[in-house]
Amino acid sequence: INGDSQVIIYGLSNAGKALASTLSGMGISIKGIIDRAAAEGASWKTIPVVGMQDCTFDRNFPIIVTPLEEAEKIKNDLFNNGWQKMISIKELIDDELLLRRIKEIEH
Repeated sequence: INGDSQVIIYGLSNAGKALASTLSGMGISIKGIIDRAAAEGASWKTIPVVGMQDCTFDRNFPIIVTPLEEAEKIKNDLFNNGWQKMISIKELIDDELLLRRIKEIEH
């Protein structure tokens, strides 16, 4: 992922919001957020937020899965819905202390 990248984020938890803010600050475009609890027409800081069933985002964009607990299940669900480029936040961050802090802010 570089400054010209465009990504989708799965999960609008505190970790998802922090990731979106950080990536946006790095010049990475957040094309949308997928969240189970998304209401119709929802957005966060002008970024569209949709449920999986309503998702029309281009499946060629990489998607970053932010929930730590169910990351593999979510990635499998995304794959079954046509996504190919998926990575979990856990795979992006190889730091146990940081992962524990993310878990804390998710709850």
